[in-house]
Amino acid sequence: MLEGTLAAFAGLGFFLAGLHMLSEAVRALAARKLRLVLARVSRLPFGNALAGSMLGSVTQSTSASAFICIGLLNARAVSFTAALSISAWASVGTSILVFLASVDLRSLALLALSVVGMLLAANGWLTPVAGAVAQEAIDVVAVLNALRVALPPKQLTDFG
Repeated sequence: MLEGTLAAFAGLGFFLAGLHMLSEAVRALAARKLRLVLARVSRLPFGNALAGSMLGSVTQSTSASAFICIGLLNARAVSFTAALSISAWASVGTSILVFLASVDLRSLALLALSVVGMLLAANGWLTPVAGAVAQEAIDVVAVLNALRVALPPKQLTDFG
């Protein structure tokens, strides 16, 4: 029991020491160019949301994202409100990869292709006939993709 508790505290100590070292490295990397980029991004309407989501998806840890934001804040690379916003949006970033792993990428690709076709038609880059034909082709592929569900599933076994 005591050994397990000591191991847990030792692991927590190593984790916090690693986050502190990460924060110090970020502070050292927060050069003038990085400060300018972060200042530009934080001025965009959804810049902090984008930066936080990217940071969360790269680190896959809200704790590490918070320590990185603290390091950037200590280096005066971002303002307090920007660091708070980036840290809050990091939790969205940590769930992005989980969401992408659960989505059928074929259906998502067909949806994206359909949206691109609609945008091309809306901007006048596709004639109405070409847009209708392209949309029907996308619809046929989407229906064929959906029919995969009706196929009998493959048997999964643990033995070869």
